[in-house]
Amino acid sequence: MQTNLLNDKTICVLGATGKFGKIISRAVLENGGNLIAIVRNSQRFIDIMGDVDMGKIDIIECDCFDVKALEKLFLKLKSFSIHGCVNSLSYRPMTKFMDDSLENWNLSISKNSMSMFAIARFFGKKFKKNGGGSLVFISSIYGVVGPDFDVYRDESFETEPDYPFIKGGVIVFTKYIASYFRNSNVRANCLVAGGLYGGQPPTFVEKYSQKTLLGRMADDDDITGPTIFLLSDLSKYLTGTTLTADGGWTAI
Repeated sequence: MQTNLLNDKTICVLGATGKFGKIISRAVLENGGNLIAIVRNSQRFIDIMGDVDMGKIDIIECDCFDVKALEKLFLKLKSFSIHGCVNSLSYRPMTKFMDDSLENWNLSISKNSMSMFAIARFFGKKFKKNGGGSLVFISSIYGVVGPDFDVYRDESFETEPDYPFIKGGVIVFTKYIASYFRNSNVRANCLVAGGLYGGQPPTFVEKYSQKTLLGRMADDDDITGPTIFLLSDLSKYLTGTTLTADGGWTAI
């Protein structure tokens, strides 16, 4: 749905080629915003975006889980006038569940938490200096409740143990950032996202949908609508808030 809710605001989306980042990036443009897309591979992002107006997009390549690369990114972003930031990044090295190595656990926690902190600090300070801005962190239902492993029975995928650890931390960290930057018109809010439909096996979709009160997985608009709301002036009195878009998964 196209609106002008962002009214020519410039929004930085980190992880703009990811599952959530790519649909949020498109939604920023559809809702009247300008986009700064932070990606690992520019060409992949261009291919994903297809026929959108590239004149409203700045693309910057960065490995956001590398300290040196982040420092260079922040130097580039200093000259931009930015009104909002969406952090949809996720680093996922674990593949063997509770049998994975301690090294992979440490790698995940270290890289994800470093990136989260560095990005929040940079944009929080930048927004404070510029008179305000909106930070949106993407979390998950598994940051709120434990996974129902019956949903994954007989499927080729599950949820690794580092994921809920990180996504739960995102929720509380968002509240800290909102509190730290109080009285400066810097808002920090967290979107807890439910499962986004993306061609998963029908058996999984059916089992997952039965867990929600609305009886289905999320579509793109179910995620981008709340995100654009948090970036826009419609949510100007919201900060430190956890907004849950999960079809009722966590309600019962």
